[in-house]
Order: sequence, then structure tokens, then C-alpha cells
Amino acid sequence: MPHLVLLVDSIFDNASYVAPGSAVINQLRNALPAGWTASLLAVDRSLVSDVHRQIDALPRDATHLFLSCRGNNALDHLFVLAQRVHTLSREFEPVAQSISNEVAQADRDAGNAGWPEQR
Repeated sequence: MPHLVLLVDSIFDNASYVAPGSAVINQLRNALPAGWTASLLAVDRSLVSDVHRQIDALPRDATHLFLSCRGNNALDHLFVLAQRVHTLSREFEPVAQSISNEVAQADRDAGNAGWPEQR
């Protein structure tokens, strides 16, 4: 039986932001074909680096992983918006690189946990 698991942040763990019963996990479970299951391991306010704990908690029968991340990591860099800059690309490049490095590490960690990289 296919088992879909949602990982990382509030894009998936959104129950506290929406009307009762309309969270992503509820909508997903209602839309999945018969025989499929879905689990929510994502936690609101999680960062890319938190994926380790979530991967460690994966159900043994998980067959599909969906990750939503980077938004909360980007929020850690809001100070960039308060700076005077000559070009935005120069200021955001280190932020983008930092987040990309964290995502690459999460990909490696998922691979080390036995999950092949899929795009």
C-alpha cells in the first residue's frame, strides 16, 4: 500500500492557520485513491536542518516523501531587507547559497537514510 509522508514545515503543518478540517493533511487524505495512506511529520516553524528528526521518525511503510522547506530558513535572513544595498542580487546571493547548502545537506541525509534522490 502506498504511504505518502509530508515533511518539514508549515506549508504542510498548517492546521493552526486554516479552518477546521481544511488542513493540507485532511485535504490530501480525502483526495488520495483508495488504499493510500498519508502521514504528517512536518512541524510548523521547522527549518531545513530539522528534516533529520523527521526522517528518523519515518514510518517503516513510507513509500513517498514530500518535503516543503526553505521558507523558515529565509525568514532567518530578513535583516537583509533592512540594509541599504546597491543591488539586491548581491545581497541575496549569500542567503540563497546558505539555504541551498542546507537543502543539499538534507538531500544527502535522505540518501544516507536509504531514500534515493528524486526530483
